[in-house]
Amino acid sequence: MVVNLCTFMGRKNNVRILMIYVEEALKINAIDNYYMIDMTRNSRDHEYIYSEQQRLNGIYPGRVHIVNREIRKKQLSDGVAMDTIGSWSPFYKFCGKFGDNDVIIKCDDDTLYFDVETIRAAAEIRFKNKHPFL
Repeated sequence: MVVNLCTFMGRKNNVRILMIYVEEALKINAIDNYYMIDMTRNSRDHEYIYSEQQRLNGIYPGRVHIVNREIRKKQLSDGVAMDTIGSWSPFYKFCGKFGDNDVIIKCDDDTLYFDVETIRAAAEIRFKNKHPFL
């Protein structure tokens, strides 16, 4: 089983808080991979997200990834990024890369807390129970 945490990234102020938990989850191997889905609305946040990905990937090589960066960069420079707000297709298209041994945990950048000590146990429950009630 591989635990993959995915976040729709956008707002620096929220991301700064979330990164505390993500970094701890990576440190204690509560998650195997972290995917930052770039859905930023401005260039400042876009560059901040990239700098955080680079920083964390330097500490946890090959475990921290950014998705949709180049497309978002073009959308921001072309002034059409706001036209894509509410379209989560980059994430759902990306999900096709995962296999039967992957558990995907999705959160938004405004998820300001999660229990890093129990997230792997939650993923294991989900992995073992393919048809849960919730």
